[in-house]
Amino acid sequence: MGKKTIKKQLELAKKITKNLSIPSRPSVMLEVSRLSSHHEPNWRNLSYLIRGDMALAAAVLHEANTSRSKKKHRTIASVEKAIIWLGWQNTRKLLEKMFLSHSLIGQESLAQQVREQGVVSAETAMWLVRRITNISPHFRNGCYPLLSLDQTYISALFLDSGMIAMEQAFPDYPTFLKKVRQKREKNLIEAENRAFGTNHTLASYLLAERWKLPKPVCQIILDHHKAEIFNQPGRKVKHLKYTILHGIILIVGYLSNEISLQEWEPMEDRILAFFEITHKDIENLAEALQAENLNSTR
Repeated sequence: MGKKTIKKQLELAKKITKNLSIPSRPSVMLEVSRLSSHHEPNWRNLSYLIRGDMALAAAVLHEANTSRSKKKHRTIASVEKAIIWLGWQNTRKLLEKMFLSHSLIGQESLAQQVREQGVVSAETAMWLVRRITNISPHFRNGCYPLLSLDQTYISALFLDSGMIAMEQAFPDYPTFLKKVRQKREKNLIEAENRAFGTNHTLASYLLAERWKLPKPVCQIILDHHKAEIFNQPGRKVKHLKYTILHGIILIVGYLSNEISLQEWEPMEDRILAFFEITHKDIENLAEALQAENLNSTR
């Protein structure tokens, strides 16, 4: 793909994400409001509710990382750490502002589905990290470092956030998406580029940057459909943890039917070799995932 084409896709993605505001689910906002009304809220319970909603998690992480950037601190990838950093009064003001400003949306909208699926993907990614850690010899013998579950969760939560921008910019996007997903062999990113001149991974990446998420998280979001670049030298994010997280996200995409067979199959052997697991292990993971009832909302 030429540099001019990529530049045009990026510029269009910037345009459609410029003024995007993701509304929260009304039921979550009401529960957060109830919990936050306590004089001394339970931080763990509050963070659990917030990280279960894409809009709230993005707002809290953005606010915390914006205030931290002025002091040259490392970016935060944990909702609980973010609300502790902000303090109770600042967190409460932010939640109240969102509660008043975000409109209600229909339960069947694509935005609603994307938010719900984001939580499913995030929980699946954390579940998979634990499983891969147990079955991969590289983790058992200490050759591979353990991943941060917070960073894993946040990376997976926002993978498809750009789809909300695509829906707002292109009214026929939900119908288009449904048709593409019916054919798993079709590459979604290529189809989006042909139909709309840009794609949801670019939009998701730009939103993640706007929310000031850690750079490795932003890069994972941008690359989550790019199986062909897995474990290639010369990447902007070169460290081993990035490659491990990229592999985890690709396996999640495969198990949840998010990435196409066209993307997965040419790189499957390389991904399995990296973790030193087998095709049978993948089959077992798929069966275990189904038994765990971490079902997709699609």
